[in-house]
Amino acid sequence: MKILFAVLALFPAMLAAADLDSLLVPVAEMRPASARQTQAVPEAAPVSAAPLVNPRAQSVPVLQSEVLAALSDALVARYAPEGTLKIDAATPWRGATAPDSGWTLELTRLPPQGLSPRMIISFRLKAGERTLGDYTMQITCALMREVFSVTRRIERGQILSTNDVTTTVTDVLPATVNAISSSVAIGEYRTKTSIAAGDLLSWRDVELKPLVRKGQVVEAVASEGALRVTVKAVALEDGREGDIVSVRNLSTSKDIQARILDDRTVQVYF
Repeated sequence: MKILFAVLALFPAMLAAADLDSLLVPVAEMRPASARQTQAVPEAAPVSAAPLVNPRAQSVPVLQSEVLAALSDALVARYAPEGTLKIDAATPWRGATAPDSGWTLELTRLPPQGLSPRMIISFRLKAGERTLGDYTMQITCALMREVFSVTRRIERGQILSTNDVTTTVTDVLPATVNAISSSVAIGEYRTKTSIAAGDLLSWRDVELKPLVRKGQVVEAVASEGALRVTVKAVALEDGREGDIVSVRNLSTSKDIQARILDDRTVQVYF
């Protein structure tokens, strides 16, 4: 009997423990998921805003070599010189900055004499419509051109040929140089002075060769209506096409005025 009473005494406690566990199950299932999970949830990567761009912070220096190249292009566009223009800074470039997106150069003032060995020019640097600054620079210039030089001594009055000259490249900007470009048809000229071998062939040394030369026999043509008369005459002076020169009629020895038509014919007017 004592044993039976002891078991009956423990039953309520066991029942209470079992009921408590069964009652706690729903409570455990109802807990938030965050409380039941143990692994950490990775945080989203932070989003950073794009940095603000300061236009001045993106500027780059404008180099002297870049300015000289731009000035050379602008001067060639302005004057269209024959030959290759070379320029250099006579005074150091004091420098400037421009956006790394680029810049342009505009000429604002040029010397009235045009290209010369030494020039002071003014210009403006721009980035789009924005003016970066106005500047003045002193430069030296050389205009390199292929010209003729004489291969042997040539006497006055000689008609030139390609055998008398060769070509060389020289700076033609100095005032003392008036050399003839190698693109000229040199056979159309004769010398006005004697020229030493090795000298540059200058425009002051030559003149267009005459179409009719003094002492040359030509046909003198006179016409009026249907009447046309042709006689032989000798030219008393040199002349080119269209020039009025004196000729002497070989039949009458009379001197008359005639207009040169070509290298063998002159026209006499009644």
